[in-house]
Amino acid sequence: MPTDVGLRNAYVSEVLALDPAVDLERIIALRRRFLEGARGPALSERRRATGTVETEESVRERADRILTGIREGFWNADRAQTQARLIALDLEELPDLARYRDRLLLVTELREDADELLEHPEVDESFASALRAILVAPERIAVQLRQRYIQSSTRGSAISTNKRALRAVRAEYPELHELEKPWFKKISSAKKDRKDSRALRGGLGCIGIYFLIKLGAYVIGAIAKWLEGS
Repeated sequence: MPTDVGLRNAYVSEVLALDPAVDLERIIALRRRFLEGARGPALSERRRATGTVETEESVRERADRILTGIREGFWNADRAQTQARLIALDLEELPDLARYRDRLLLVTELREDADELLEHPEVDESFASALRAILVAPERIAVQLRQRYIQSSTRGSAISTNKRALRAVRAEYPELHELEKPWFKKISSAKKDRKDSRALRGGLGCIGIYFLIKLGAYVIGAIAKWLEGS
């Protein structure tokens, strides 16, 4: 079994030979394999001997702080530095944060596309800003952001605005579209549900008017018969 130094050197050499734009999944897999090898009994014994054993809570708090800092400066930070910071995180025992880290790594490869959305003539600024915020948000926050946008942007002129933006993202930025495909479908279905609701209300209104007319005719006829009889 290789020593810690040998394992680290082998890992670094292999990662440096890869291109993050092409081999991102391979880099992530190598990182996981390296951490699994480094977390052997010898490492655990050294941590216990030196009193450096951390609780899962403290590890999570530290990792969460780092990820929050990365998210807050994500769109302005150097992309390579952001990738390096993300890859360096040991999140093997925190699978939810590991999934979030992996998503951020994917988004780093799409930063130019996300930046272009802000200037795209067919994409409204509010749509682009909402998408960019969702792309880098933890899932619990992303869920709220998606729902908030749907609730506030599926009426009036926003319907046609969303339609143009969705068409542009689907045609020109397929990778971004794939990342948030379920959300885009909900935006489209929300527009359809609103139209169906309006159509249903309109139909019920027509039916109501019809029955009112029929009722009125019946009442008038009954009164006329009563007057004739009297």
